[in-house]
Amino acid sequence: MQTDNQYVPVAMVSSPGTVLRGAREERGETVSEVAFALKLSPRQIDALENEDFAALPGMALVRGFMRKYARYLGSDA
Repeated sequence: MQTDNQYVPVAMVSSPGTVLRGAREERGETVSEVAFALKLSPRQIDALENEDFAALPGMALVRGFMRKYARYLGSDA
């Protein structure tokens, strides 16, 4: 991966689930608090953060859940 003429090792690139988890933890919120605010179950929040998309009800909904979660945290959806 290349950004601004600098190479970034692939291992340093964060996955979307990791970014969401980090932002949630930075805000000091629990999985249960986020789930309540987004009207999702804690299991669904865990699945998003762990990128266990098979545990969720389809990729169209997964994309919507990810966008909703990112907006809630003030991240780029």
